[in-house]
Amino acid sequence: MATTGAAATNLLLDILSADIHIDIFELLHLEAASIIKSEDDWWSPAAIKSMVKTDSTIRESLRMGPLQSRGLLRKVLPKEGIKLPDGTHLAQGIWIGVPVQALQRNEEIYSNANSFQPLRFELMKRSAEADSVENPSTVQKLDAAQPSDTFLSFGYGRSSW
Repeated sequence: MATTGAAATNLLLDILSADIHIDIFELLHLEAASIIKSEDDWWSPAAIKSMVKTDSTIRESLRMGPLQSRGLLRKVLPKEGIKLPDGTHLAQGIWIGVPVQALQRNEEIYSNANSFQPLRFELMKRSAEADSVENPSTVQKLDAAQPSDTFLSFGYGRSSW
């Protein structure tokens, strides 16, 4: 529950401090008003799924302010340790992980990575839709709740989604 509250607080602060030229608050309001027409729409997966700007803003907020600075923490269990592909040996008992914030702020992955761009993932999704009509799973990987190897706000692997 604490992480949900932190994510919601970060999201609200990100929306309120976003570039005034984007007017993201108004865009999100118009999107919700055009999709949520009745009380039933609040619980409709189809209605929620069609709120692309909202989804993009949530994902961007999670990218900018991940709830963990390190993720995928794993302890080396084999007595002999493990050997990484580059030859590095990790002894038993060592903890390893991924620097989530550094990954999600990497300029090689995200252009202007240190800038909050609420529509970043909407644009990426539209580009992916145009490029991969035959492979819709590429587009789905850009949804706010979908982890990937470059978006680890929820961890990664079979138990993260």
